[in-house]
Amino acid sequence: MEQEVLEKLKTKLATISEKNVATISDNTKLKEDLNLASLEMSKIISEFEEEYDTFIKYTELMHATTVSEAAKVIAKFCE
Repeated sequence: MEQEVLEKLKTKLATISEKNVATISDNTKLKEDLNLASLEMSKIISEFEEEYDTFIKYTELMHATTVSEAAKVIAKFCE
């Protein structure tokens, strides 16, 4: 599940940050490298919640600094 979420997250992040998905790695920093704001992360959370019919605690996701850390948090709620 985590790998599936990771790949979907990279695609969503590439779209929002207007970057090529190939440039987004597991270690890409959400704020420093992608300049993501809270609103953009909320949008991504909403998309995963809708797709997996779940609720994701935003406060837990806010502690994630990299793409892989964010995917782990999201995957935990999507299982």
